[in-house]
Amino acid sequence: MRDVGPAVTTYHRDVLPEVPADPLSLVPVCAACPKLCAPSCPVQFATGREAAAPWRIAATVRDAARDGWAPAALHTAASCSGCGACSHACAPGVRLPEMSRAARATAAGESTTLPAADAMAARIATSGSPRPPDRWAAELAAGSTTTAATALFFGCTVQTHSPAIGRSAVALLAAAGEVVRCAPEEKCCGAAAVDLGLSAEAAVLATSCAAQLDGAQRVVVVSPGCARMMRDEWPRLGVSGPDVVTAVEWLDLALADGALPAPPQSGGAVTWHAPCTLVRLLGVVDPPLRVLGALGYDVREPLASGVHTRCAGGGQGYPLVDADGSRAVAMVRANELTTLAAPVVSACPQAERMLTSAGAPTRDILEVAAERLLGRSTT
Repeated sequence: MRDVGPAVTTYHRDVLPEVPADPLSLVPVCAACPKLCAPSCPVQFATGREAAAPWRIAATVRDAARDGWAPAALHTAASCSGCGACSHACAPGVRLPEMSRAARATAAGESTTLPAADAMAARIATSGSPRPPDRWAAELAAGSTTTAATALFFGCTVQTHSPAIGRSAVALLAAAGEVVRCAPEEKCCGAAAVDLGLSAEAAVLATSCAAQLDGAQRVVVVSPGCARMMRDEWPRLGVSGPDVVTAVEWLDLALADGALPAPPQSGGAVTWHAPCTLVRLLGVVDPPLRVLGALGYDVREPLASGVHTRCAGGGQGYPLVDADGSRAVAMVRANELTTLAAPVVSACPQAERMLTSAGAPTRDILEVAAERLLGRSTT
């Protein structure tokens, strides 16, 4: 099958390096590196902008630490979709997404902010949330039990754009006999604020969200971005919460132990898009493939899959920072996926939106599981 994206790097790590205590500590190393990671960067490939190269981002952060932050420098430093592909190719172990995120927060501390961050801060100040009022929150929470030990958390993308994914999650958990609690007005976990450098706002949002989840022993999280925020960022903000499991991990276990019996008939072929946050940052690589296999699907994967997957352009607030660049990244991945000539399935609501808008109609693994296992659509 013809490969239509940036090169799959020959030097790689199967496991990402640890995040240093100070994500900016390796800026000088990255800025001076001979650019071994350049072929892996989806933003640089899709946009053709040298300024988006990982080493150029690091050099910009280095220079801003010396000269002070300016809007143009901050935009360059934020030209990262957070996919982490370069970290697999990095011999010294630089984590560019965390570096870029820390740079946004540092610039904000010096009164230089992204326009998208200003708009989000204003929404949070006005309404207490970075998103519009939830359109389907009450519906998704209907019938849940407030004292359940397991909480189901949907995330902003599901609450504002993709209710079918939320309905599918609710239906699958109910079919498996799992008693869950859902909030009729789900709080934001703070991921969107962190991604734009709004550390103070993120801490407030995270604290409020954790309080809403208080009493739950674990939380099943639909969006990988929210799961990463709760698992990795909440502790850095001094916020504690319950154990986190992604919805696709829960589904894998429910199929394995028979709580959800697998369908007897074949489901045909599907193309699997591995979301960056799910497989790289959370390390959830095999469960989605096992789920699709148990659902009776013949799974097709592009050359760049698993931990070496390619970005759909929707991570780390990049669509809000650079809409055109984000769209270009999504187009590259969409073109690659459509060459496999099978319906595309993913496990990230944001990736689903990005790929569908780029011409590769994509469905969430929870949606196709609900149809295969329960015999009904949740649209």
